[in-house]
Amino acid sequence: MKITNKLLVFVVLIPNVISLIYYFGIASPLYQSTAQIMIETTLPHSAIGQSSLTSYAPDRVKNAYTLKNIILSWSGFEYVCKTTPFEKWSADGDFVTAYGGLFNGFTGSDIQLWRYYDQHLSLSIDKNDGILTATYTGYNPARSQKVLQAALSYGESRISQTGQMIRASRLIAAKHAVSSAEKALDKANLSMSTYRKKNAIYNPTLFYQNELRNLTGLTLKAAELQSQEAALSQSAPKSQTISAYKKGIASLRAKIIETQKYALDKSNKAHLYPVLAANQSIAEKILELAKENEQKAMTEAASPSFLAITLSNPSKPLGSSGPNRFLDAFIVLVVTVLVWSFLR
Repeated sequence: MKITNKLLVFVVLIPNVISLIYYFGIASPLYQSTAQIMIETTLPHSAIGQSSLTSYAPDRVKNAYTLKNIILSWSGFEYVCKTTPFEKWSADGDFVTAYGGLFNGFTGSDIQLWRYYDQHLSLSIDKNDGILTATYTGYNPARSQKVLQAALSYGESRISQTGQMIRASRLIAAKHAVSSAEKALDKANLSMSTYRKKNAIYNPTLFYQNELRNLTGLTLKAAELQSQEAALSQSAPKSQTISAYKKGIASLRAKIIETQKYALDKSNKAHLYPVLAANQSIAEKILELAKENEQKAMTEAASPSFLAITLSNPSKPLGSSGPNRFLDAFIVLVVTVLVWSFLR
């Protein structure tokens, strides 16, 4: 019986008395400042292929996660500490929950303060529309509002800088692409120029047309002379003119053979021309596209990459949001009674 009474005192009575004293006499009121923000992308959407402010939820969700990571980063924490007396404000609560209190083993450090910052700054993201809801819980309504303002200000500034870095890198890449395309076109032009000088052919198509006309003309001339020689041989077999006709026909046939050999020799080298011409055409098109992309990158570099749309500014709470004194005290009572029932 005495053991049961002792258990009742130590397991139920004392913890609940401490609980009542803490929750109704010591626990500092908590104030939550809340804000909502959305980050729109002005960079070209890979899935859309255009740069515009559009309701493209997947991009907004990714942007919101980027903003969240920036705000909760060490650099975000340092910015808040530099722009507000965050350490002092965090230590102004009760000795249990305040920074440097019981939960911190009554000690303090940069890492512990960063963890305190992370624990008291809640950032939730709606995956349907990419809206980020930020809530900071502190011991004073005005201070909670200022801490949240500082955190969001840093996040918006940093994500804007990140966007500008992306645009700058795209512009550098675009300029490099133009330079590479210009070198490729110069190389293609040089190859074509060397080919034409070496083979004395500017355009095989024009060359073949000219040679065909020459060959046709020589063949027709030879046929005409041959016809005249045959007619003269019939009418005047002993005429000295027949010999002249034969010499002219032989000369024309020699020129025909020479023209055929020349055309055949050029034909064996002309197969490279279509390849070189295609390389030139491709290089010119690539350079044209590269210059278009460079112009687009230059235009985009002058505009913001990300646009922060504030749906609601950090609020200044009029009433405390915690602790839930009655509920927390009741939970302690229920837990201690259950433990006592199990041990007795």
